[in-house]
Amino acid sequence: MSSLINLTPQGIAANAAKDVLLDKRVLLGAGALVVLGIAWYWSSRANTDAKINEVSKQVGSGTREGMAVELAMRMYAAISGWGTDEEALYEAAKQMRLYQIPFSEVASYYNKLYQEHLISDLQGDLSASQMVKFNQILNQRTTL
Repeated sequence: MSSLINLTPQGIAANAAKDVLLDKRVLLGAGALVVLGIAWYWSSRANTDAKINEVSKQVGSGTREGMAVELAMRMYAAISGWGTDEEALYEAAKQMRLYQIPFSEVASYYNKLYQEHLISDLQGDLSASQMVKFNQILNQRTTL
């Protein structure tokens, strides 16, 4: 008889209590996942920054090559993982323009480091309007 629905006030109350307990467990589980996700995100960002610093020291951070490698790594960090850090990509475009580092050079290092194609990754992660903005920042003319 336990398979029958208990429509007595006590049965309804017991079912409601079970539902509340289940809802609390689901919320706690979801909250734990959010906390773990945030911790993973910040941990991966810290690791990325450490890796960028290490590679920059090896290549020479003040050199054009070193800056191209650093930009490739920063762009990969902005694209990989959960979501896309569009502002980091825009900042990389600005840096390429300001320091006259060709996109093709950054893309070449990106491919060497990650065996991925930068343009394909950008097109996959940015909307059409975001790609337009990225290109506008990259190709803005500076006046003296």
